Amino acid sequence: MGANGCGKTTLCNLMARFWDVQSGSVSLGGRDVREYSYDSLIRNFSFVFQRVYLFSDTIANNIRFGKPDASMEEVQAVAELTHNKTVIMIAHRLKTVRYADQIFVVDHGEIVQQGTHDELVAVDGLYRRFVVERKRAAGWKV
Repeated sequence: MGANGCGKTTLCNLMARFWDVQSGSVSLGGRDVREYSYDSLIRNFSFVFQRVYLFSDTIANNIRFGKPDASMEEVQAVAELTHNKTVIMIAHRLKTVRYADQIFVVDHGEIVQQGTHDELVAVDGLYRRFVVERKRAAGWKV
């Protein structure tokens, strides 16, 4: 998570190998993403981007995109499609972020904090300030 324009989407695009880095490296699961074949990357990691694109098709077929042969039962638990995968998501809603195993806070293209929700709200930093601002904004009325 992080402010608009801080580099979240760019980082996810690099992890998903939509682009490759020109210097340095990007690692997932302790391995440089360039070591994964595209099929292996998709089998092991699911990416949920900030801007979600839907195909002109049914919701079920949009969900099946990563696994076209998924049964309707698999489409309805969705969890089955991400079973044994690492899910990397960009989210703006605290409800979504709160239950992640690990939250990475990005600022100016760099990861500046990492931890669970409870760990991050326990220390001063961008994440705690985000949570405080969200709570204050929840009480606003127009």
